[in-house]
Amino acid sequence: MGSHWWDPTFSIRKLIRLGGIWGGLVSRFGDAEELALKEQVAHAFNNFTAALVFKYRRTAEEAVLGKALDFARRAVRLGKGRCNLSCALALSGKLDETFDELEGCLERQEIEWFHVDGDRESNRKPDSDWDNLRDHPRYLALRAKYGKKEGDSEDKKHE
Repeated sequence: MGSHWWDPTFSIRKLIRLGGIWGGLVSRFGDAEELALKEQVAHAFNNFTAALVFKYRRTAEEAVLGKALDFARRAVRLGKGRCNLSCALALSGKLDETFDELEGCLERQEIEWFHVDGDRESNRKPDSDWDNLRDHPRYLALRAKYGKKEGDSEDKKHE
C-alpha cells in the first residue's frame, strides 16, 4: 500500500521529488540530440501531470495543481501532454488557455470528444475535470463541432 501514485496515501513530496529528478535530467540532457531521451522525459512529465491532477481532485491543494501545471508545461515544451495540460488548466480556471489547448488537441486528433464529454452508447462517463465548464459557450461550441450528432456512426463523426 502507498507505493503507487494513484494511492491516496502516496506522498505529494515523493511525486515532486521524482519530478525534480526528471527536471534535473531535462536540464542536463533536455537539449540532447537523442530523441528517445527527450520522449522519455516528456512522457515522465506527462505522467507526473496526470498523477498530480489525480491527487488534486482528492486533496484540492492548490500547490499540487500548481506543480501539475508546471510539469504539464514542461511536457508540452518537449512535445507531449497537451491534453493533460488542458485538464490542469480547466481545474485552475484559466479559461482562455484551457479552451485553446482543448481545441488544439481535438483539431490535431490527439483526443476525441468522448474523452471529455463521455459517450452514452459506450457508457463512458464524462471527464470530471470539465464539470464546471460544461455550460461555458466555448465548451458548447466544441461540443457542437466535435460531438457525435444524432444518427452519426463512429466512422462518420469526424468527416
